[in-house]
Amino acid sequence: MRETTKDSLLRKLVCENTDLTEDDIRILLETSHTLPFISELEGGDTYVNVLTREGRSMVVAQNRHQGCDLYKRDIIGDLEKKEDEPAVYKALEQGKSSREFIGYIDSKRIMVRHTVSPIRNSGGQVIGSLTNEYAHDKEHESDELHFKSVADNKMLYRLESPLMIADWIQDGMMLFDREGICSFYNPKAEQILRMSGFYGGIDEMRYSQLPCLEGRNSKITDFQDGMSLITQVGDKLYEASFDNIIRDGEFYGLVVIFRDRTELSRMEEELSFQKAAVNEIHHRIKNNLQTIISLIGLEAMNLKSQETKSFSKDIIARVQSISLMHSLLAHNDTDQVSLKTMFTVITDALLDNLIRSGCSVVTHIEGEDVQISGDASTIVALVINEIIQNSEKYAFTGRSEGRIDITIEPGEHYIWITVADDGRGFDTDAVGTEDSGLGLKLMKNMVRSSLKGEFHISSGAAGTKVRFSMKTS
Repeated sequence: MRETTKDSLLRKLVCENTDLTEDDIRILLETSHTLPFISELEGGDTYVNVLTREGRSMVVAQNRHQGCDLYKRDIIGDLEKKEDEPAVYKALEQGKSSREFIGYIDSKRIMVRHTVSPIRNSGGQVIGSLTNEYAHDKEHESDELHFKSVADNKMLYRLESPLMIADWIQDGMMLFDREGICSFYNPKAEQILRMSGFYGGIDEMRYSQLPCLEGRNSKITDFQDGMSLITQVGDKLYEASFDNIIRDGEFYGLVVIFRDRTELSRMEEELSFQKAAVNEIHHRIKNNLQTIISLIGLEAMNLKSQETKSFSKDIIARVQSISLMHSLLAHNDTDQVSLKTMFTVITDALLDNLIRSGCSVVTHIEGEDVQISGDASTIVALVINEIIQNSEKYAFTGRSEGRIDITIEPGEHYIWITVADDGRGFDTDAVGTEDSGLGLKLMKNMVRSSLKGEFHISSGAAGTKVRFSMKTS
């Protein structure tokens, strides 16, 4: 058979926009030749659509019915949005039919009813969709809420007046009687059901036909109050929640509420992605710091000066404390660090050298735990590192055991942290005065400039106590 101009256009559009075979195109051509007959039989416009390589629905054939002609123009080659033609996408993507589906077309200008079925090739694969579409007659649609008489269920009727407002809410709402038959639904619920591909009469609908219950075999009395299920309807994600209608201990029916969770889900996914990205950054920083530590350690091994080796050890300990904070942050869901966890990790790492040398040091952390920001945690970690390092170097020299107490005191505007050891106190020959020594200067400057707090240190025969604060607000 010689191809017509419309046949050639269909072939051109399909070849340019899809990967369908010659046999598939032949089936689409044969289907397009039936459009005038289907259009005359059903009394509406008819179309053939295909799914492009980009996943969009394209019209490749059209028959404009003389008494319908919804678009008033040829739309062959037009791309359709999923929100405008959910039934067409359902046929193209899922291979499912929809009948008497209510929707809008032409930028939501016209409300229509349409029946859509997939077109399959000899192998059962969906290669297109066939649509019959005609204008929806709103004059014959009742403006009343949709109630069904249920002789043995007077309880549901008592809800009629309060339910009148359901016509205006953004959530879908449905009632099912004790037999599981729909007794009420608002317009939003109808829209959701039609988008899911339900084409029957909703007044006849059973609860088991709800889109969220596909594949489930539950009795209507199995649903507990507050139970919820997530279901995908077109491009939307809905949460269906269930509540029982109980009076005087007797079950009268089921209330189902559909809430749109699409935007919430998108935000949760975006937040999850951002958290993962931040955690990955912390992880990479930690790895980079570990590399720096290794390089300094290798260089220190070749040094002869004990003073330079000691300085290298101090630098490694400081970098290690920062690395530990990024390790903690990489495993947290938020940019917050527990002070008690931080102190435990740092003291365990720094006092390991003393343990290996035969000095057993017990650490005790008390007070109310506090979560601090990632930025503040790095500064606090450096301060604690300097304090513990000083104790390691000077407090327990020549001893087999010792003790370090760390106390956390949260206040309204400041958090006070006290670190006290029971060592021998300052060795003035090794450490010098409070205002000398790089470590002490670093601690004072960091507390005052970065933490906006105060720094105090005292030392005597009973040991050394360092007390500092950080501003919380």
